Amino acid sequence: MDWDDLPEALRTDAQSYIGPVTKAVPTPGGPGAVVTARLYTAPGTAYLLKATPDDHNAAPLARRELWAGRMIPYTVATPRLLWSSTGHGWIAMIFTLVHGRPVNLSPRSPDVAAVVDAVALLGHRLDSFPADAPTVSGNFGPLLEVADAVLNWTDLPGWDRYEAALDGFDDVTVLDEGDTLIHGDLHTGNLQIARDTVFAGDWAFASVGAPWVEAAMLAPRLVHAGHPPQQVETLLARLPAWQAAPRDQITAVAALWTLHRVHRSWYGQGNARRAWADAAQAGHAWVDYQLRLGRPDVTPLDVLDDVLDDVLDDVLDDVLDVRDAFERR
Repeated sequence: MDWDDLPEALRTDAQSYIGPVTKAVPTPGGPGAVVTARLYTAPGTAYLLKATPDDHNAAPLARRELWAGRMIPYTVATPRLLWSSTGHGWIAMIFTLVHGRPVNLSPRSPDVAAVVDAVALLGHRLDSFPADAPTVSGNFGPLLEVADAVLNWTDLPGWDRYEAALDGFDDVTVLDEGDTLIHGDLHTGNLQIARDTVFAGDWAFASVGAPWVEAAMLAPRLVHAGHPPQQVETLLARLPAWQAAPRDQITAVAALWTLHRVHRSWYGQGNARRAWADAAQAGHAWVDYQLRLGRPDVTPLDVLDDVLDDVLDDVLDDVLDVRDAFERR
C-alpha cells in the first residue's frame, strides 16, 4: 500500500496542513507503519508519512509512536511530529524528514562513539516521564513468554546458560524501576546522522523504566556489528546508567534479546531466518560474556583472555582456510 491507497478524506486532511502533495515516494518504515512514504509538496518541501489501519495488528505500535511523538521534548534529536490523525479508520502521522545517512556501527567507525554519546544524551533529556506512561515491562513480558517457549526445546545448544541467565528473573517489572523514556530498538535502520547529530526515529516501542535498558538493548547489536563483547562493555562503561545497572538484569535482558531472535530464526519468514540466526549468534556471545563477568571468581582480565583466545582461533581458522584453498589449486 502507498499514499494513493489511503482514504481520500485522510489525504485531504493531511494536505490541509502540509499543502498539496506533488509526489509520494514509498520508503522503508518502522514496525508500527503499514504505509510509509516521503511526501513532496509544491514548494519542494519533503515530509515523512506513517499510517496504519486502526484495526491492523500493528495498530498498538502506531499508537505508541503517536504517543511518543507528542511527548518527546524538542531538546531530543528525532524526526518531529507535525500532524496526526486517528480518523477515517487510520492512525496517521506526518514527521519532519531528516536528511541524513544511516549510522555505521562497525568497529573503528566514528559513528559508534557518537551513538553511545547519543544514548547518554537521551537518558539525560528523557529522565522524568509520568507514572502512567507505557512501561518497559510491557515490552518484555512477551519476550519472557517467547524465552520460556524456546527453552522448552531441549535441543537448544547452550540451554543451561540461558537457564542461568534467567535464573530468578520471573518478574520483568524490575525493569520499570526508573522514569526514563526508553526507545528500546535503536539500530542502523532508525539511527541517522545529520549535521553531526545522531537522530533516533521509529519510537514504536517507547516505554518508561530503568535508564540502563536502552544500552542493554543496543549492546548485542554492537556485537552483531563486529565488536568483541569486551569492547562493547568498555564502550558502554562510559554511561553512568550502565555503571549502576544490576549485572544479573543486564544478563537477563541479553538472554531475552537473544532467545527472541532464536525463535524468529526458527519460525520467522523464510527469507529472513538467516539474518535472525546471525543476530542470535551475536547474542550468544554477549550472554556468555555477561555470565562470566557476573561470576565473582572471574576477573576482567580472565574475560579478556577468553576474548583474545577467540580472536586467535578465528585468525587461525582463516589461515587454515587460505592454506587449504591454496593446496586445492
